Amino acid sequence: MFLILLILQLCGSTYASTDFAGCLERLQNQEFGQVVEGAVDVNGYSVSNITLAVGLTYSACMNLCGSGHETFDKNLFSQLLAAWFLPWLALISQLPYGGNDALKIFQSMLLTVGSPMLAAYSLALAVNGNRWMVERFKRSIGSNHPKSFAAAKIMSSLQQVLVSLPKDKDKLVLRSLVVVLRENDEWWRRLANGLDYYSSSQWTLAAVMSMVYVGLAYILTWMNTLNSNSNQAYPSGQSLGSLWLALLPLVVCYLQLSPKTDSDRINAALEHVSEVCFTAEEEGKPKQCRSPQIITIQSENRNMVDEDRICPTPVCFYTRFYTWFWTALQLSAAFDLASQRASTGRPVPRTRPEVIEYFSTDSEADNTHYYDLVNIYVKSAMLAIFLQWGTTGAAIMAMYLTPTKGMFGLSFWFSTALWMLVNSDLALLASQNKRKIIGGFAIALRQTGKLLAAVNTAWIFTSTFLQFTNAESNCYCQTSALGLGSKAYGSLVYTPEQEDAAKLYWAGGIIMASGTALAFIIAINILMKQPIARTRVIHGGYEYIPLTPQSTSS
Repeated sequence: MFLILLILQLCGSTYASTDFAGCLERLQNQEFGQVVEGAVDVNGYSVSNITLAVGLTYSACMNLCGSGHETFDKNLFSQLLAAWFLPWLALISQLPYGGNDALKIFQSMLLTVGSPMLAAYSLALAVNGNRWMVERFKRSIGSNHPKSFAAAKIMSSLQQVLVSLPKDKDKLVLRSLVVVLRENDEWWRRLANGLDYYSSSQWTLAAVMSMVYVGLAYILTWMNTLNSNSNQAYPSGQSLGSLWLALLPLVVCYLQLSPKTDSDRINAALEHVSEVCFTAEEEGKPKQCRSPQIITIQSENRNMVDEDRICPTPVCFYTRFYTWFWTALQLSAAFDLASQRASTGRPVPRTRPEVIEYFSTDSEADNTHYYDLVNIYVKSAMLAIFLQWGTTGAAIMAMYLTPTKGMFGLSFWFSTALWMLVNSDLALLASQNKRKIIGGFAIALRQTGKLLAAVNTAWIFTSTFLQFTNAESNCYCQTSALGLGSKAYGSLVYTPEQEDAAKLYWAGGIIMASGTALAFIIAINILMKQPIARTRVIHGGYEYIPLTPQSTSS
């Protein structure tokens, strides 16, 4: 597509080229007459003295300068491409794609680039949700329950898969046995160790060098741009730089989060620990048996409603957050009850009837978890909106304030982000509702959102080439006709005052966008929280078992 675009630009420039600097020179030399209708000053007011004119209205520009665009400059194109586009293209390779399916990886790229707000939303949900989960398990860790730390580590590792707990009565009893029996300490330790593997999305030398390269290229390009002198319409790479800047904090924070997306390895770890599970008999000591998986991972797509929920890509975490939240809530509630029983001095149950009586009280959490759920959703949405509007908004603000003041053709590309945010709730509603019409509506909405995100991605890449090839250097874009309508006017070249003002606005945009990216990284790092184990815990008949095996030699 880009090759065809370049060919069209080269061919079009031979018969439809426009020279705005030459057009202004002819205008001021009165080649179009001593009085020209549509000649304006820097503020868009009509001028009677044609020598004071620096611009034209849209209709006058079309009549006097032509309807084409300025000639393609291959040298300028190469410089702009290397300075404003290639560094960000390299950054795309560091995104946390996850999964082994090429189509899913490609879809993840489209969603992240096309809607950074969606990627930021999923990231914020993962971080806020993990913090909430650690605080929930911290209550039982603080009550000296030895397995709570391992359980918190396990739930933290299971964010990027569709995880659930059994619902039938026999498996609920088995889950209680795993929580309460001291013989199952090894089950928790092995599972926590099995899930504690190095993620493919983590800090590496290549990732660090990519971050350094992008950061230095961005800073040096801006320094060169602000120090340069130009009497032409302001170069258009600045807006693209602010648009792409949203990706930098996303990559940095996702590499810090190191999401575990290998569903095959996670399933293998769950299968491995099933061999060391102990269960209680009607009487006597607990007996070792091969148990069914107490924690289940859905990796097969049973219907289209679950398509994104089982997709292990981090950008799709918003679709499975509620399921993960509910699983963590149930598991932490079981540990809470076990800790409460232990704190009263009750002996640890050893038989099946004792375990059932031990957990006879409803272990589900109270209604305060609804407040926690809403709180996580709201905070995550606010962080995503902050990043999107702080970076993209900086470009829009600078483009709006830069002469000619008005909305530029790039300003609407991000509108699909809000569309994507509603999909999680509809997908969840569809998965819990048997009415096919709701499921069909959720699927249609999600697929439409994906299509719009793909269109956005294509538009970002295409608009980059349109700007760098001077395709947008025409009367329509030069006069901001999209935003100003019938009042559209534009400067054919920048006066020194306009150039200084433009640089000031863009400097403000740089500070706003960069400050937003930095603030987002700081906020995510503040919200990140990992479970902390005590070195030694003895309480209520429990003794802390570390995740790594200890020597038993005396």
